[in-house]
Amino acid sequence: MPKQANWDMTAFFPSFGSAEYVAFRDALQKDVQEIRAVLESLGPLDASNQEAWAKALTQTEEVFARHRHLGSYLGCLAAADARDAGVQRDTAWIAGVRANLQKAFVRIRAAFGAAQDEGFTGLLSTAELTPVRHFLKRSRAQARVSMSTDLETLAAELDVTGLSAWGRLYSQVSGTLEFDLEVPRVVDLAKLKD
Repeated sequence: MPKQANWDMTAFFPSFGSAEYVAFRDALQKDVQEIRAVLESLGPLDASNQEAWAKALTQTEEVFARHRHLGSYLGCLAAADARDAGVQRDTAWIAGVRANLQKAFVRIRAAFGAAQDEGFTGLLSTAELTPVRHFLKRSRAQARVSMSTDLETLAAELDVTGLSAWGRLYSQVSGTLEFDLEVPRVVDLAKLKD
């Protein structure tokens, strides 16, 4: 049996399944649901609610960063040991979290696409959104070429059991393959000339 990769992942969490890990994972799931509810409760983006939208976008960015943190951790653990059933379970779970975040971004893009120029420009001038202005502008541009909100939401839901599931299966199968490598003996070509 080949030697397992032994990466020090304690910069993320003390260990997989530790109290810190479980608390982080559970808080992430709760916060994703809450941010989706906040985004759904906001009316169309206009001058009257730019501050509320800016706050929701800042919260969404923070939740997304935590999602990426946990996703990176699980990706490294899955790469180190594709046979770990707990890691595989949580890797599949985080795909569902990602789908819920995608649904939040569907709501954001739809609001940006429907917003009048003044409302969107006002949102961009919000100080806390200065670092992400480019992303917000790109999101507005994407909204104009996106499917309907219902279809974009469906695409996010289907990704969990579609393309993402195939990717997880591929990684798990390829990560568990084993074989013996027979290296041919090195032959000194100079000696063969004699």
